[in-house]
Amino acid sequence: MSKFIEKTLENTFESEFNLDKFKSFINHLFNGFNFSGQHKLNHLLSSDESKFINNFSYLGNFTDSENESIDVLVVELHSGRTVERARALQRNFIGRYLKANLAKASNALVAFYSDDSPDWRLS
Repeated sequence: MSKFIEKTLENTFESEFNLDKFKSFINHLFNGFNFSGQHKLNHLLSSDESKFINNFSYLGNFTDSENESIDVLVVELHSGRTVERARALQRNFIGRYLKANLAKASNALVAFYSDDSPDWRLS
C-alpha cells in the first residue's frame, strides 16, 4: 500500500468525521469519484427518521465494470444520538433507501456521524 493511501486511510478513520477527509477517501477508493450530483435528501426522511437524523446527503454514485452501482451517502444524526446506539436505525434506514431509490442502486456506502461525538460508522 502506498504511503499516500495509508495516510489517507489513517486521516479518515482515526479521527472524528470530517466531510473533506471522507470525500478524499471516497475519491481514492473509487478512483476519481464524481461528486457533481451531490445534494441533500432530507425531504426523503420519514417522520420517524427525522426524529433521529439531522441531515441526509447524497454524494454520488459509482458503477463498476460489472455494472454494479453504489450510492455514497452521509447521514448526520441528531445531537445526543450515538452512532453505536443507533445501529438498528442505520440498518433500517439503508434498507428503506435501497428499496425506494430512484436510481436503482443495488448498494450503498454510508457514513453515519453526530456532531457531538468523535465516533462515526461506515456501513
